[in-house]
Amino acid sequence: MGLTSSTTHSYKKAERLKNQAGFNFLYEKGKRYDRSLFFGMYSFDYPVKHLTHNLMAAFSAPKKNFKKAVTRNLLKRRMREAWRLNNQSIKKLLPEKERNLVIAVRYKSKVVLDYLTIEKEMRDFIRFLEERV
Repeated sequence: MGLTSSTTHSYKKAERLKNQAGFNFLYEKGKRYDRSLFFGMYSFDYPVKHLTHNLMAAFSAPKKNFKKAVTRNLLKRRMREAWRLNNQSIKKLLPEKERNLVIAVRYKSKVVLDYLTIEKEMRDFIRFLEERV
C-alpha cells in the first residue's frame, strides 16, 4: 500500500515559463527578489492571453558561474524540486485572490549547495510571494 495525499505536488509543462515574451516582460516590468542564493523576478500582472496556467515558473543556473552543464542541470533540478514540493500554498491562494503569477529564478551563489539549503531558500521565496498576493 502506498501513501496517498490530498495535495498533489506537480510542476507540469503548462506551468513552465518558456517563451521569450514572458522573460522579456519579467525583465522589463517584473519586480525583483534578491537574496544571497537566488535572484528572482516575479509579476502578478502578466497578460492573461499569454498564460497557460495561473502560476508559471522558470529556473536557471548561469554558465558564467558553472561551466559544466551537469552542474547547472543539478542546480536547476534541485530548484525545480524544491518549488514543486513547496508551492501548494501559493497555488491555493492565487485563485482565491483571482491573481496570476509568473516567476523566473536564477541561482546566484557561486558554490553548489545541498538540496536542503536550496529548499529552505525556496520556502522563504514562496513566503515572500504569498505576502504580496
